[in-house]
Amino acid sequence: METVGVDLGGSHVLAAIVDDDGRITHRAEHEITDHTVEVAFDIIGQAIDDVLPSASAGVAAIGLGSPGNINLATGVVNYSPNFNWRNVPLGEYLRRRCNRPVFVANDARCATLGEHTYGAGRGTANFVLLTLGTGIGGGIVTEGTLLIGNDASAGELGHHQIRATDGFYCNCAKQGCFEAQASATGLIRHALAIAPS
Repeated sequence: METVGVDLGGSHVLAAIVDDDGRITHRAEHEITDHTVEVAFDIIGQAIDDVLPSASAGVAAIGLGSPGNINLATGVVNYSPNFNWRNVPLGEYLRRRCNRPVFVANDARCATLGEHTYGAGRGTANFVLLTLGTGIGGGIVTEGTLLIGNDASAGELGHHQIRATDGFYCNCAKQGCFEAQASATGLIRHALAIAPS
């Protein structure tokens, strides 16, 4: 059996058919500029629809990595500062739409688990991954186990304040978060701040 993996990013949605060995066999990508729930749900659904016909052995389940704090039991996005989402029932929506088991987790923790299982961290007992893009995230593997932590937030590196008194304000409402300073969005803010007017 195969699975569908979905990466919900700040600027794109990527869906892929993944075989038992972690190989991507087919993929579809869509840009996302409107982060309202209805539009995002439609784009996610379209990306999944694009790859489902390519599954040769049937799709056992769908896994989705989403930015933000996720309830792992339900797939509810409790809070996603970059999307301005609160209590969004993403897992429930996809279960109804696709009629398959759906698992939703934080995108950076998904990336960490993927790299530890199939990529750069394969075979290591202890592993840390930092994700850089629209935001900053991360994950930690210790003694072969992905750390989950309180509220499933272990490894949430982007919202540690590194310039608490004079940094940019973050979408999470704190000042000087690592993400606000050093993500792609933060670097653009730095460039604009020093650009000649």
